[in-house]
Amino acid sequence: MSVLKAIDELIEIPIAEGEIGFIFMGFSALAMKTKSHCLVVDPADFLKGKSLAGRRINAILITHEHFDHLDVPTIAEIHRDTDAWVVCNPGSRSSLEGVISGEKLRTLKGGESIEIDGLEVTGLEANHPADEPLMFLVKSGDIRIFHGSDSSYTPAIENRYADVAFVPVGTPSPTASVDDALNMVKATQCKRVVPIHCTEDEASEFKRRVRSELPEVTVLLPKPMKVHKL
Repeated sequence: MSVLKAIDELIEIPIAEGEIGFIFMGFSALAMKTKSHCLVVDPADFLKGKSLAGRRINAILITHEHFDHLDVPTIAEIHRDTDAWVVCNPGSRSSLEGVISGEKLRTLKGGESIEIDGLEVTGLEANHPADEPLMFLVKSGDIRIFHGSDSSYTPAIENRYADVAFVPVGTPSPTASVDDALNMVKATQCKRVVPIHCTEDEASEFKRRVRSELPEVTVLLPKPMKVHKL
């Protein structure tokens, strides 16, 4: 399925309170829909040249400035088409200043939060070789969503509870691993989890470990450009 067709399908599907619909594009790139909001995280260049005009996107979240997370022309196109807010780490801001209209570009550091159109976004300090990289905890209505970028586990995740977690499991990140992803799941106490930023073998190993160590947790292995609901 093409990414635009998948996004249109995502926008149209009904989502109840406490549910999330999402599309996994690759690396840590996601489009998400809750009952109240639509957002894009770390789209890299997966949406480059794909007009999103007429589609509702509340916010674009960027964890850090590496090419597999941030592609400036893609962010500029999404913002132009949707007037979405852009929330980023300090290392991404210098590339986006002058590209995103003034008040719509917001920067977070670890531990800081912002509210956008009723969407609460908290930046969590990540461990990754970038300029103050972030993970995100997002609250939309009564659902909390954790996005771990491609970080290893850090103490910033402790006591940050989530209903759904997207956790980085490995390749090509030098910091993410199956063990770190498991620790993220345990810290957030989430019951629904999706492995990202990894190979198929790493995702399968992660699912096996969760079944063994956290049998109450549901693991969904995402298929790229397919709409999933949790």
